[in-house]
Amino acid sequence: MSNPRFTLSSTDPADVVRHFKQWEPQMRALRRAIIALDGTEIEDLNRDRMRFEGVSFGSAALRELFAAIGMVVDPKQLEAPPAGMTSREYRITARYPWGHDRIL
Repeated sequence: MSNPRFTLSSTDPADVVRHFKQWEPQMRALRRAIIALDGTEIEDLNRDRMRFEGVSFGSAALRELFAAIGMVVDPKQLEAPPAGMTSREYRITARYPWGHDRIL
């Protein structure tokens, strides 16, 4: 797999969300989130990746990142990797609820 196009080495939740919002428009439709012990990667349709080093299980920045993406995940799953595994992968499907962009 190639190197990530966009990398951040901060674990500050505000920095993580700012970095995501800055570079996400340059990516295609997001498809996967991979949480590993050393960081988290977000992958798009073209397999371009955004890496957040140090943002891993149990990190407040991870919860903020998933909220910025629009992902809904059981918070207990973000606390530790599955037994006997070092990473967890999530598919990113529908990111926004119906009518999210409607102006009433």
